[in-house]
Amino acid sequence: MRSAWLLFLTLACTSGGSSPQRITTDSGEGDSTAPDDTGRPAADTDRVDPGHTGDPTHTGDTETDATDSGSETGDTAETGDTAETDHTGDTDTGPPFILTFAGGRYRVVDLVLLAPGQGLDLDGDGAADNALANLLGTLESALTPLLGTGSGALGRNAMNTELASALASDLLVVLLEAQAAPPGLDLRVDLVEGERLGPGAYAALASSYSAPSVAASVLAGAFTSPTEASTGPDPLTLPLRPWTDEPVVHLELRAAQGRVDASSASQPELLVAGAVPAASVQDDLLGPLIAAYVDQYPSQAATFTQLLSTAIGSAADLTLPGGGKALSAAFRLQAMPEAWSDPAP
Repeated sequence: MRSAWLLFLTLACTSGGSSPQRITTDSGEGDSTAPDDTGRPAADTDRVDPGHTGDPTHTGDTETDATDSGSETGDTAETGDTAETDHTGDTDTGPPFILTFAGGRYRVVDLVLLAPGQGLDLDGDGAADNALANLLGTLESALTPLLGTGSGALGRNAMNTELASALASDLLVVLLEAQAAPPGLDLRVDLVEGERLGPGAYAALASSYSAPSVAASVLAGAFTSPTEASTGPDPLTLPLRPWTDEPVVHLELRAAQGRVDASSASQPELLVAGAVPAASVQDDLLGPLIAAYVDQYPSQAATFTQLLSTAIGSAADLTLPGGGKALSAAFRLQAMPEAWSDPAP
């Protein structure tokens, strides 16, 4: 199995982006502000303390009466508080580390669905979430009595093998553009689908952009060390070609989070995880393959359809805003430098 797919994602604080979505466990518990890999909860960007707007540390706060028309004897909150203006001895040390990664344009050369139990914690329970990998294992086992070895096409290993073949033959082209900003340690990664124009020549598809030079799928975040960055949550669409003789699937990952490893500038890696709507799993990802099985074994059509619906319902582990069911999924991408072109006007 391949070591990875990677992806530089970014967009630290670009204007007009989608606001973070709340993703909860299927029971309704949890929050999209999941802890990082150490188990510490991330900052909740959806919540604002209305009593301390603009002063998140509350340094120097004092209680005042809203009806006071002037200062009271002994009240030094307005005249005696020098904490905000006295910077004697302050030194601007700049970023906590030196960032050497400069970003650039890349082509994904390896992309895999991680194994069950591997990924990121999306619901805040302290465990990695990857229900899609569990679902494929369940379907593979259930279909073996009906299809024999043919059921292997639904397995995770079979999917990863097909993804590797599609990338190597350019039937699937996934391109990245990473931009790093050392002063703020910010990272932005655009993820777009591309096409091969000729030997060693690739270009992005216009369909991957919401406007000229504005990628529809962007991961934004910041470096937490000289070689590692965290991104998200951001909406992301991941191009996949997971099944032989089937077209490219555009898998929607809601509230996607990412972990970037830039220790090798020539082969950066990205772990990306998010919530895939259950309807998308059934209709877009697995539907074409099940339809092929039905064509081959028409007498088993009702069995295939019922099995797929039941398995997805049981595997769904997240609830989307509005109440829709979703499955967690985690992928790893590995990329190499590639001077691909922008889409033609």
